[in-house]
Amino acid sequence: MPLGIYLPPGLTLQVDDGQIYEMAIEICGLKGCRVRFSFDENLLNLFKRGASAKITFSGSDQKPIKVPVSLKGFMAALKDLK
Repeated sequence: MPLGIYLPPGLTLQVDDGQIYEMAIEICGLKGCRVRFSFDENLLNLFKRGASAKITFSGSDQKPIKVPVSLKGFMAALKDLK
């Protein structure tokens, strides 16, 4: 996550138009902020089948910022990690 965001709301993650997952921001350092989040089997399957995800967080003005993320290549990247 970039620096300069409004921390209290944390961030949300949504795959395609499915369930919205809320995540707390864990720590911010010189290079940005980190969120701790683990994938359960259900969410992993959504990422495998999904086309895109949306990450939403709040800017310093407390207005939401939505960042689209393509899931194309997710399976290949996951396979390379194993």
